[in-house]
Amino acid sequence: MIKIVFISPSALKEKSVIQKNVDEHLLLISIKEYQDLEMEGLLGESLYDELSDELIKLQNGTIAVLPDKLKTLMEYVTPAMVYGSLMYSISPLHEKLTNKGVQHDRDINADIAELGAARSNYGFKYDGYRSKLIKHVASLNEAEAPCCCKGDDTTFNFTGTSLSDNVVDVERIYNDRYYKRY
Repeated sequence: MIKIVFISPSALKEKSVIQKNVDEHLLLISIKEYQDLEMEGLLGESLYDELSDELIKLQNGTIAVLPDKLKTLMEYVTPAMVYGSLMYSISPLHEKLTNKGVQHDRDINADIAELGAARSNYGFKYDGYRSKLIKHVASLNEAEAPCCCKGDDTTFNFTGTSLSDNVVDVERIYNDRYYKRY
């Protein structure tokens, strides 16, 4: 099967804070990593394959436009791809592996931001777009929705920490703890 990336490095630059002079090869690696590791799990195998096939047809000129269902899906996939790929590109853009070990890129004229703060900022945005994508995929077809859309714990896949996706009724817990009923 031919692989295609859902967004290009130039699209990633246009839709994010990445500057135009950033190496597109590094960005392409980050896009492919994110798409391979995350996107198939979010979309489910059948929807992922359908979208890939249609994008290949679009690129080859076999079709002129995406079907409406996939065009709408791409409106949710694109921002998730942008911020997911951005998250995957932060470390490779700042750390280089050489025969002398890991080296951090430093520019004399620029202040290097804290990587943790950058990850936190963009991670927050990614989580929002990822949630919107999950809800959209779940609304397409409940029976074919991937496991992450059926209420399973999805946090471990991205963060390595398992948190329940269930909504917690904080008010009820607070009232039960502090207002004892006799």
